[in-house]
Amino acid sequence: MDKAKQEFLSLLNTLEPSEQDHFLKWTQTFSQNNGGGCNGFAMTDDEKRKERKAEVLLSCIKGTLRDKVPFSGTMSSEKISYPTFGDDKHLNSSNCIHVDAFLYDDDDVDLIVDQGKIQNMFCTKCNSSDVETKTFISHSASKDRMKYIFQSCLPSLKGKTVVDIGSRLGVVLYVACAFTEAKQVVGIELNKQLCDLQKDVVGKYKLGDRVRVCEGDVMDMKEEVQNADVVVLMNVFEWFLEKEQQQQVWTYLHGSIKRGAMIVASPPIDVSLGLIESEIDPRKWLKLVDIDHGGAEFVEETDFSVYEVK
Repeated sequence: MDKAKQEFLSLLNTLEPSEQDHFLKWTQTFSQNNGGGCNGFAMTDDEKRKERKAEVLLSCIKGTLRDKVPFSGTMSSEKISYPTFGDDKHLNSSNCIHVDAFLYDDDDVDLIVDQGKIQNMFCTKCNSSDVETKTFISHSASKDRMKYIFQSCLPSLKGKTVVDIGSRLGVVLYVACAFTEAKQVVGIELNKQLCDLQKDVVGKYKLGDRVRVCEGDVMDMKEEVQNADVVVLMNVFEWFLEKEQQQQVWTYLHGSIKRGAMIVASPPIDVSLGLIESEIDPRKWLKLVDIDHGGAEFVEETDFSVYEVK
C-alpha cells in the first residue's frame, strides 16, 4: 500500500496543476463507477443495500409512469410550443421526436427504433435520399443525470429542502427522495393532470412523509421558493413559456431565492438569461460551482450547471 501511494504521488507530480485537478476528479469518478460511494470511498454493505432499494423503487415508478404517460412523455393537457428563438428555434414536428429520458433510456430507444416503432430519420428534400437524424427532445431529466447531480455535484442534503420548479412527472422528486437525505422534497407544477399523476405515485409508493406536490404558478408560491435550500430548474421554461413570461419568472426567482441556496439548471442560467435578453447579471447573482462533467454520460445532450446564490 505504501508503495502504491508513493507511485500515485509520483505520477501526480508529472502532471501540470490543471491536469492534476482533472486527474483527481477522474479517479473519483472511476471509484464511483467501480463500487465506490458518492464521495469516492468504498460503499458499506448498508449503503449498497440502500442503493439497491433506491434503484428498485425508481424502476417500479418508471413502470407505473409508462402505463400512464404517452411515449412522448407529454400529456394531452400540456401546451408545449416549439421555441421561436435560441438554439432550438430550428426544431419542428418533422425533425424532432419527444421521448421522455426518465421513462426511456438510450437502450430503450435503440430497441424501439430497431423494432420500427418510431422513425429516427427524416427527409430534408421530399422523395430524395437526403436524410438526417431526428433530434430527441425530453422534458424530463433522466434518472442517471439527477442521481449524478444529487450524489456527486451537491453537498449533503440531510435536513434540507429541495424544490423542483416545473416538476411535471415528478422525476426530480423521486430521485431526490431515493438518493438523498433531504428532509423535504417539493414539486411545483401548474398543470393539474401532471399534479394528479405525481400525487398518485407519491401515494402508491408511500413517499408522502417527505415529498409534497404543490399545484399552481411558482410566482404564487413565494414561501416555498424562499425556503428552498436547493432549487432545480430542468428544461423548465423554453418549451412552455413565451419570452415575456420567461423574463417575468426569472425576475421573480432572482428576487426570491435566498442567499446561500443552490440552483441546479439545465440549460445553464447564463444561456437561458441570454436567450431572453434579461437584464439580470448572473455573475453578480450566482457563483458557479466547479463540477466535473467529463466522467459521466447521460441521455441528455443539453448541458447543466450548479450554482450558489451570492
